[in-house]
Amino acid sequence: MSAFELTEAELVDLLSTSEGSAEFNRFVSKLGVAPDIERLEERTIFRFLLRGVAVALERNRVAACSLVGSELGSFTPFSGSLPRGLSFADSLDLVVTKLGEPSEIHGNPEDSASVVRVRPSLRYDFATHSISILFAENRSRIEMLIVLASFVARISP
Repeated sequence: MSAFELTEAELVDLLSTSEGSAEFNRFVSKLGVAPDIERLEERTIFRFLLRGVAVALERNRVAACSLVGSELGSFTPFSGSLPRGLSFADSLDLVVTKLGEPSEIHGNPEDSASVVRVRPSLRYDFATHSISILFAENRSRIEMLIVLASFVARISP
């Protein structure tokens, strides 16, 4: 599929909307592919596998929109531009150079002797939303960028 753009503003506007709302339906229509839908007790996940996009709803409100940068499961990598001038090729150090110090850091430090490896991630909090960035285990590239609604951003790792 050809590249297409989703702006940070479009992703933020999607947050907190409801499934079936005009905003939600516009977003789904823009993606141009039918999603795989997984409905759980209080969560619904729309996976747009051919676009590299996933949308998670909590209690029927959009809580997060993920842009997948590598072949994760059945996802085709997202081919558009990332928010804030980021690229999937950016390393953890380059992201910190571009965006400054994160609000929160997760994952094992490089010199950790831990047996269980946790992918490193950074979270940046903004006035209306947060962005979580998950990296390859060696910190060399972004594997996923998640735009989070403020009502979930403070509790999500």
